[in-house]
Amino acid sequence: MNCARGDLAVVVSSAFEENVGLFVDVLGPWLPGQCGIDGMFDDGHLWRCKAKGEIRYTSVCGELVYLSEGPIPDRCLRPIRPGQKGDGKKVIREIDMPQFA
Repeated sequence: MNCARGDLAVVVSSAFEENVGLFVDVLGPWLPGQCGIDGMFDDGHLWRCKAKGEIRYTSVCGELVYLSEGPIPDRCLRPIRPGQKGDGKKVIREIDMPQFA
């Protein structure tokens, strides 16, 4: 598994692009039946996460749902741990910076 209870993690993969990059606290395992979005996930470990913002989901009824806390598959998370060394890959992101005269 990528994460453990108590980790701070970042969402690296999601069906919704706006979820990618969200920071979440990994609270513990997700217990089936906690809300109407369980059926939307394939097999694999689910974590109960609290977001620093809102997580977008599609409910079993097909409606868009925004929650501050909900399930996220382990495969979609990467933990952020103090002192952890990366895998050696450099990630470069382009950002829009204002121009200064």
